[in-house]
Amino acid sequence: SQIPGADIFARPTDFRVPKGWLVDLINNFGSDGGFQNLLDQFKAFADPSLELVSTYLKPFGLCIDLLTSSCVQTYLVPCTLIVTSYVSALTKRTVEERNQSGDEKRYSVRIDTDTEDDTTPGTPR
Repeated sequence: SQIPGADIFARPTDFRVPKGWLVDLINNFGSDGGFQNLLDQFKAFADPSLELVSTYLKPFGLCIDLLTSSCVQTYLVPCTLIVTSYVSALTKRTVEERNQSGDEKRYSVRIDTDTEDDTTPGTPR
């Protein structure tokens, strides 16, 4: 059920299994400014942890098939561009410092410059 005049942030893709409650939840979240707040948070990040980024974006990845292309283009693509830019700017030293300090143990990345073994440099281990 849609609110007349409200923006549509999600719609069911398969009308045999409409997932109406989830579509309504996403649309209410969007109508209450949730997507704009999410984008504003990403724009305000100075040094986000990868765990925090994952926490913010993962729920939307799980329901991406319900989100409208307008919602994705307006709110989620800019968030991913911000994250991509941030990760690209990370230097080897920054990553090593975070790994040594114990930050983000579950999401740490190891960058290898030594190619003597059979793994591809820069791949997570």
